[in-house]
Amino acid sequence: MSIIGYLGVVGYLHQFDKGQATKLLVENHYSNDQQKVAKTLFNNGCQYCHSPNATLPFYSTLPVINNKMQNDIAAGLRAFRMDRLLEGAKDPSKLSQADLAKLQRVIENDEMPLPEFTHLHWGSKPDDQEKAFLLNWIHEKRQILLPKGTPNTDANRLVQPIPDSIPTDAKKVALGHSIFFDGRLSSDGSIQCHTCHQLDKGGVDRLATSTGIDGKKARLMPQQCLMQLLTSLNSGMVAQPI
Repeated sequence: MSIIGYLGVVGYLHQFDKGQATKLLVENHYSNDQQKVAKTLFNNGCQYCHSPNATLPFYSTLPVINNKMQNDIAAGLRAFRMDRLLEGAKDPSKLSQADLAKLQRVIENDEMPLPEFTHLHWGSKPDDQEKAFLLNWIHEKRQILLPKGTPNTDANRLVQPIPDSIPTDAKKVALGHSIFFDGRLSSDGSIQCHTCHQLDKGGVDRLATSTGIDGKKARLMPQQCLMQLLTSLNSGMVAQPI
């Protein structure tokens, strides 16, 4: 009976996945290569863990299963946001080198989907043709986003060199400097940006996690915040929440 039940769930998910992929493609009105990229990702179920508010199968509401799935989704959203990638496919100005590099690494290293997902979602693993198409698309987009005037850039590299300089506006630089050293942005006036991102220490405070108001510890290390900023400069994008 357990085998019959398992195969029944697999059969249900096969139909559910196909229906969700078709529905998402119709709703989002993709065109040309956008359609093919989205179809490949949707057909392999990437949206379940890497897009917020995805429609989940019926068993996602069961107490124990719900907790496990929500944890997996939270981890998936922290690692990669497919909705941002597809938004960038529609509007190249919103495309991020970081998102493209993450997807490239996962495809090249065959890291996704996880075995626990493919055990139920049969056929959710991209085939060689789908991988080749996605990697070619990623390479094309990363080539366009390469930092201009920076030596040793290569669209195949996961991490690009940081530009020696970027265009600046003197007034914005002065405003940024003022804000960076202004404690009024903290609730009690005691914490500045510079408190954690000390310029004489490479933008960090050399603590595992920074200390804030009333001695509270931060969730992220300053290094993580700094790398997010450098990634955004590298891609020409505004920094996105981690």
